[in-house]
Amino acid sequence: MAKRTSEKSMKSEKSTKPAKAAKPVKATKAAKPARAAKIAKPLKTDKPVKADKPRDEALALRVAELALDIKALNVVVLDLRERSSYTDFLVIASGTSDRHVQSIAESVADKLRDDKVRPIGSEGLREGQWALLDFGSVVLHVFHQFTRDVYQLENLWKDVPRLSDADTVKSATPKRQRRSN
Repeated sequence: MAKRTSEKSMKSEKSTKPAKAAKPVKATKAAKPARAAKIAKPLKTDKPVKADKPRDEALALRVAELALDIKALNVVVLDLRERSSYTDFLVIASGTSDRHVQSIAESVADKLRDDKVRPIGSEGLREGQWALLDFGSVVLHVFHQFTRDVYQLENLWKDVPRLSDADTVKSATPKRQRRSN
């Protein structure tokens, strides 16, 4: 019986001994510097990024035209190129109901997707009081009439040039042929 207890105590002594330390890794002479050190270079931001002005302006007019096709009211295109860093053009339009606001925004997004222009982001499509579509250089705001009166974005940007309003956009687009009965 003495042998059994001594064997058990020997096993427990072995398990409590510390493990051997690992051998240190030798450094090689041809060690390369860390990759992150090579990549980390300061970005040059001295020169502003130039926008494609004719294309952006054409996109803003196209957005306004598509909104008018869905019977949007009081469509205004504001030129913010000299005043804002987040966009070049604001297109502001109104709808007569929540569903009308939603359908204007959805229709513009769908028709521009056919032209391979996708929005970067969208907000408020479910609520219907204020829908926003961000196309990068052009941002479309579609308001319910009463909500537009509350926020008055045109007054916030009253000192910027208006690229066009609804009358100018209508005259720039060809009139549809009327159906004969």
